[in-house]
Amino acid sequence: MKKLRCSLRWLLLTAPLLFATVLMADETEIYFADKSGEVAPNVLFVIDASGSMSQVVTGDTSSRTRLQVLKDSFQEVMNTAPANLNVGLMHYANHGLGNDYWWSSIKGVNFPISPIDTVVQPLLEPYENSDNLPNPAPAPASTAVRSFLASIVNSWDANGYTPIVDSLYEAARYFRGESVEWGMDLPSIGWAAHPLTYDNAPNCTASRTEECVKSWGQCNTNIVKDSCNSTSHNQCCNWITTGGDGSGYCKDEDYTCATTIEKCQHIVCEAVEGAPVYQSPIQYSCQANYLVLMSDGKPEYPYFPD
Repeated sequence: MKKLRCSLRWLLLTAPLLFATVLMADETEIYFADKSGEVAPNVLFVIDASGSMSQVVTGDTSSRTRLQVLKDSFQEVMNTAPANLNVGLMHYANHGLGNDYWWSSIKGVNFPISPIDTVVQPLLEPYENSDNLPNPAPAPASTAVRSFLASIVNSWDANGYTPIVDSLYEAARYFRGESVEWGMDLPSIGWAAHPLTYDNAPNCTASRTEECVKSWGQCNTNIVKDSCNSTSHNQCCNWITTGGDGSGYCKDEDYTCATTIEKCQHIVCEAVEGAPVYQSPIQYSCQANYLVLMSDGKPEYPYFPD
């Protein structure tokens, strides 16, 4: 493997998402240039799943939300991208309210930059019961990276704030092959980096069992068997959104509308030890590397100002 001698070349593309059409990055050659016979470029997509993405796009004939426009656009990109391309995935927000709300909106790398038509089942099989990704269909074992990443994005909900700065900071650490920061946790935790992206996996040295509301996205994937039950819950009848992260207030303080939620018991790790280090996707000096940011918002609340 050749040594890394060149600076990482960044391309930050912000998908406006205020329009209902699928937008193509015509000013770049990421997708459409003929790269046959050359080293495949690396592209890491960073997706905004914050609360403001739940807003309906003005003028959209199908009344789609910003997140749905993003999902449709991402699906189109995956469908039309050339074979000579390596793609990976990362996102922020997409997490329900809870004690870990602020921390959990910033995440590690969800899926490592990989050849776009590689079959994912052999890669994910060792982690199917321990990671935070949905399991691809077991048979036939032919799900390509491009299809799997689109299905992951399609499963996300708009929830949380917009930590763009910290997310780009984590993405930079991935490209550089540095230690995992925001994604440092057990693979089952929603914000944790996927174990395919790093070496030196962390270990849990102390844990506890506690109640979580699965319907609100509070549960990790380490749910106690047969612990989930549906129960009635009174919620706000008319929530008025005032903030970009979905925050606001309940009109007339009316919490009399009944709904059904699913409560479970999940195992929460209280102490994690280890020093996972990202495996940089850069294999060759001056290999083309891109970071594509798809967002509707401005950066909020950076925790790492330097």
